[in-house]
Amino acid sequence: MNLKDKKLPGIAMRILSFVPVINCFIIIYLGMNYAEKFTFILGIAYFLISAIFPDISPIIWLICVIHYIIFYNQLKKKIAEAKKIPTNNSAAKTQQSNLNNRQSFSDVTISGTSENRQMIPQKGSETIPLSVSFQNPRDNFFEEMKSLADREGDEAPFVPFMSYWPTYQSMSDAQSKWYFYWRSQIRKKNYLKTDLSYIFIYVYELLNGIGYQTPAEGYTLLIEIWQAYREDFPKLNTYLYDWSFDFAYLNDIDLESANYENALHKPSYVTDVIIGQHLDDVPLKLTLEMIDTLCDYSITGSKFYQSGHHEVIKEAIPRIVSLADALSRKKSQKGLLESYGPEQTVTRELYLFRSALCPNANQTIKVTVLEYSSAPQLRNYINQLVRFGENSLREIYQAKGRLRGIEMDEETGNLIAAFLKKEYGLSENKESGPTKAAPLELDFENIDDLRRQSDVVRSILHVEDTPGVIADVPKEKDLLTEVDEMIVIYKALSEDERAFLQKLYENHYESEFEAADNQRISSINRLADRYLQNDLISIEGSLIIIEDDFRDEIDHVFKNPPEIEAEKQTDFDNTQLPENFQEFVAQLLPEQRQSLIAILTLTEPQNELKRIADEAMTMPELLIDDINALAINSLGDIMIEAQFELVDEYAVILKKSLRGE
Repeated sequence: MNLKDKKLPGIAMRILSFVPVINCFIIIYLGMNYAEKFTFILGIAYFLISAIFPDISPIIWLICVIHYIIFYNQLKKKIAEAKKIPTNNSAAKTQQSNLNNRQSFSDVTISGTSENRQMIPQKGSETIPLSVSFQNPRDNFFEEMKSLADREGDEAPFVPFMSYWPTYQSMSDAQSKWYFYWRSQIRKKNYLKTDLSYIFIYVYELLNGIGYQTPAEGYTLLIEIWQAYREDFPKLNTYLYDWSFDFAYLNDIDLESANYENALHKPSYVTDVIIGQHLDDVPLKLTLEMIDTLCDYSITGSKFYQSGHHEVIKEAIPRIVSLADALSRKKSQKGLLESYGPEQTVTRELYLFRSALCPNANQTIKVTVLEYSSAPQLRNYINQLVRFGENSLREIYQAKGRLRGIEMDEETGNLIAAFLKKEYGLSENKESGPTKAAPLELDFENIDDLRRQSDVVRSILHVEDTPGVIADVPKEKDLLTEVDEMIVIYKALSEDERAFLQKLYENHYESEFEAADNQRISSINRLADRYLQNDLISIEGSLIIIEDDFRDEIDHVFKNPPEIEAEKQTDFDNTQLPENFQEFVAQLLPEQRQSLIAILTLTEPQNELKRIADEAMTMPELLIDDINALAINSLGDIMIEAQFELVDEYAVILKKSLRGE
């Protein structure tokens, strides 16, 4: 056949080559028209296989597409050679010489529900060998890691980078140059300022075994990157707390060397293991961060802590817990963990490396543990203990407001009050003058014993007196500090909940408790926990009371009520949802619900997500993280994948339930 006079297939032929079934006939036609007997036979074979085995016809369609591309490229080169015209520029000549030594490949991306890639030979023999392999973007990312493991980066300017699931492919050339320069500096322990997405790529590399020789070295690098950037990016605490633990667990690394004691803890298997290591402490020695995890009341989120008393809280609260533990051991020979903690171990399924880009991500293992961090009795007791201790410190430091709804047995309360007064009581305040001691109802027959116990605990805790030094009273800050947060809460409430809150406000911040109020209180406090890190409403005896700390903000909001936008009609119809989805939707906060609806209904939801996040004083990525966390608990898997795309099966269910669309 004289190829010199032949023309390449036109654009119509190219389009038809992507049409299922028809592309079989296109292959047959090419074989006939260009006298390619093997191609002609293969075209007939493709058609017969599709007809006999329809279940695999999608694969045959894909093979036909690939066959057409290969045939077209080979034909183009043959015609060019026949006409003695170069097929490309000098780069093509270089590429051709390389082919003498090895077969090179190029990527063709096939569209579909997930990205599949076919490696296509650029040149072969007259007989076309078809070898089909499928790789998703994650696998490609892992392969790139290996090839780029030793790449050194020259000095480059910083370029901002933000991606929900960052990979090398999601970086521009400028971002890539900065990343490899930054990584080179990190490996030299020079922790330059950067964006969070760059840090995540580096962490993914560590989780995949890149950049170190032994697991122990890799674990150290994980902890170091966490420590270096945790203050700038608190979000790292959410991920590296679990990921570094999972890494240590899989590689049999001793947790004694882990930097978890002062981490930002959360109720989890990790926390339970760490707390369990303190079971034999006499008395119990838990860090403030661990105590904060066991307490429904946010210690670090309290106004007293944030108004300049953080140092005294950090020192006093752990000592209060140790004191209560010592008293418990004296009375019952059992410490707080044994007295109030869980009695039996439980076996749970643990998800490894949740949301990480690594081969072990979302695999499960079974673990057996005593669940201290979720034990109701222990949490309630620690909650009361901490709040009572903070109230005692507020009295000593003459701070505004008191925490409500506290129940504490008299003996423990008296001991804590006496201990705190002895340790932190002020005989003189240079700024405010003499400090009036708060009235204490102590049993004076046992006061010497209380003092003796206090001294015993001081010796156990290795506390030393510094002669002549009197603790400074921090200057009280303006407590009207959470107005923005309160406005967000107010807007997110239903009309009924706003009316309930207004009734409390107009009745001097309290009212008689009724069983029907439980749901309103729970809903309001759920929002308050999200934005204020603490409850807004407490129940004290038979009264519902707005917490003292937030009365200034409540007063401001009702005197300057924010404009409430008309509620959008689009929402989920629970009657159209399976039971587990009803549970999931019910747990969504207003901004999470709006975000999920935006992703469901908008082609490009990024701008709307940014608007929602700004109003809620957060970031789109954190909103997605929170939604995925709820989905894992309710549905067993994440809801939203990279690029703000919903998992297909979940999207179908949720879209069917949307009303007002």
